Amino acid sequence: MSKKSKTKKSQAEIFAFDAPAPKRGKKPGKVKKADLPPLSEWYRLDNAAKIYPATSHQDWNSTFRVSATLKEEIRPELLSQAVRDLAPRFPTFFVKLRIGFFWYYFEPAYSTDIVSEETTYPCRPIPIFGSEKPVFRVLYYKNRVSVEIFHAITDGSGALTFLKALVTRYLTLRGVDTSDARWSIPDMRDIPSPAETEDSFAKYYQNLPRVSRKEPRAYTYKGRNSQEEPFLRLISGTFSVEALKKLTREKGVTITQYLTALYILAFARHISWPARLRPVRISVPVNLRRMFPSQTLRNFSLFVNVGMQVTPDLTLDDILAVIVPQLEAGIQRDSILRVFSQNVRAERQLALRLTPLFIKNVFLQISFHRFGESRYTSTFSNLGRVELPPSVAEHVESFGFSLGGSRLNGIGATGISFGDRMTVCFSSTSPDNSIQADFFRMLAQNGLEVEVESNV
Repeated sequence: MSKKSKTKKSQAEIFAFDAPAPKRGKKPGKVKKADLPPLSEWYRLDNAAKIYPATSHQDWNSTFRVSATLKEEIRPELLSQAVRDLAPRFPTFFVKLRIGFFWYYFEPAYSTDIVSEETTYPCRPIPIFGSEKPVFRVLYYKNRVSVEIFHAITDGSGALTFLKALVTRYLTLRGVDTSDARWSIPDMRDIPSPAETEDSFAKYYQNLPRVSRKEPRAYTYKGRNSQEEPFLRLISGTFSVEALKKLTREKGVTITQYLTALYILAFARHISWPARLRPVRISVPVNLRRMFPSQTLRNFSLFVNVGMQVTPDLTLDDILAVIVPQLEAGIQRDSILRVFSQNVRAERQLALRLTPLFIKNVFLQISFHRFGESRYTSTFSNLGRVELPPSVAEHVESFGFSLGGSRLNGIGATGISFGDRMTVCFSSTSPDNSIQADFFRMLAQNGLEVEVESNV
């Protein structure tokens, strides 16, 4: 048998849709290298990913979580089987970080031993240096399955795509007929496409004039994390999407614009002089796939910072009048293109390319401090509405999305919707929950019924 025919036989085996589930209690093992047909033996980090390893520490790295709560308790052995089944389908997820002389890079990781019961606080740092495992983990707790991911491999959109595929494959193993999901959710029978692994920043790069990135330092909300209290505090509120849309229609704004303004208003009520001399600025991620056609499962998003100096007498209308034009200007295609083209051009400079990695790390850390977290107070990342085919949707109660802790800013916020229910989740390293309480209180005062949950 020729080498080529052996490869085809191996792929037919790993993409067999009706692979039997392992017996209960069987530990997940490894996918053989010969059975994983990666599109590349190694992967460059995309333009947005390069900052994350450079700014990581042993006790912190940029990790976030997407989760799905099902209507029945999770069966761990089937969840582990689903992960193994999907490993060949998502080659840029099953990777390990390696340190080169000039750049970090990814190599295929053939271990699928990444499923475990959730027993501690969310978004713990993921081991990324020297580990043979993929730089993400899959957790289960009762009827919830969560995927926690090191940000260098993907953004929220890519993570949600993987989670939907994982839930669909898990339900298939449970005996659910998910045939209506075949063409809308990535399937283990599919061969991964090169378009899914591309660096879309590099694809759409243009040699455009530079843009100024100068921004004043923003107000910093200090966390109070300590060795005695190392965990991440999550406080989430769930409410009706239609009820929220009624409020946004009255104001003539989008959901993201409305909630961002409300978030700034919550800060305004708790900042005293002289802290008010610095603006409260919220960093809002923008999914670039909506502007630039792309199927990539890697990072392809950019942040737009919006905000203002606050005073105790500010109203929501005052804030909307300032930040809506900022957001609309920031998400213009030409503006976005200029910003990320500038980022790509910087990494392509010959002098930088020939600089050893340990020196690059110093410059990246300085850039992160100068143009990164010190320039905004918090993040509000809205993944929007999750769409599922009927056969999958009827088994899902809700979706969740949360950010890991920040090195500088003590609080972050996310939004995600499923059906008529939207969940806003605050991640914080501070025991003070007054910002979160005021945010949900103002929603309630405007007529929304808010169900609040917390992990503390």
